[in-house]
Amino acid sequence: MTYEILIPQSIEELAEQPTEEETPKQELITIVQLPIIEERLQTIGEQIEAQMAHALSLDVTEETKVEIKKLKVELTASYKELDAQRIAIKKAVLEPYNVLEASFKKYVTDKFKPAEEELNRRIKEVDDGLKTKKEETVKKYFFEYAASLGFDDLEWESTKIVVTLSVSDKKLKEQAKSFVDKVKEDVEWINSQEHSDEILVEYYKFFNAMQAANVVNNRHKAIEEQKQRQMRMEQQRAERAVAEERVETAVESIKAEEVPLSVPETLSPPTAEIPEAEKIYDVSFTCNNGLNVNLHGIRPHISEFKQLLIKEGYING
Repeated sequence: MTYEILIPQSIEELAEQPTEEETPKQELITIVQLPIIEERLQTIGEQIEAQMAHALSLDVTEETKVEIKKLKVELTASYKELDAQRIAIKKAVLEPYNVLEASFKKYVTDKFKPAEEELNRRIKEVDDGLKTKKEETVKKYFFEYAASLGFDDLEWESTKIVVTLSVSDKKLKEQAKSFVDKVKEDVEWINSQEHSDEILVEYYKFFNAMQAANVVNNRHKAIEEQKQRQMRMEQQRAERAVAEERVETAVESIKAEEVPLSVPETLSPPTAEIPEAEKIYDVSFTCNNGLNVNLHGIRPHISEFKQLLIKEGYING
């Protein structure tokens, strides 16, 4: 098998070759002769089927067993020989292509790839320069137009405009103008709102007027709710302090009216039972405001103090 491979020696040589209009098209890689494989596999397959059909038609006996085993050995040997031939043919067919592939890589791919990368780099360099020039033109227009409306502090990055070579200068300038006009419209609306200074601070973070207003309004609402909670807590503390003072005053008043019991130094067995009205009791209870009260005294005084607390609303009757 013979292969004729025609490869130019350099990129310059390739460029100097005649064009299609000048000369008939010339193949750089030409297969002079295709590998020819005589295929008799179908015939061999038919022979195997015939041998198998004969073997399967035999009854399984001691005599036929020997014949079947012999047939199996023959078929196995034939298969191994054919498979070995297949592998040899595959190697013979692929070997010239492998040589071609190695030569193609050495003389074409390894020269083309670096050239392609360098050309791409130069193209990108030119494109980047054109894009930078276009962006500077649009940015100049943006700053001049923004300044004419009184927005000297606007930043180009806030527009989020993507400059590409496929978009015209006119279209990019329209996008810049639309952004500035929207800012002007939003600021005029914000200036008519309560807490406009705070809203403007939030607005310049993300350029969304409604969102900025919601942030500020929700903040003031939360502050007002906190103030109301604080006032309620202070009022409850004041009411609790007044209640405690009233209870302490009432307790002191009852204590002042109590007649202290005199205890003799030497106690002797009582000769008579103490009247119910003169017995000393310890009573504890909790007021409606959570205040705990402990009383020590005679029943009339405790009952009188209890009525006072019911009257003042500290406990239920």
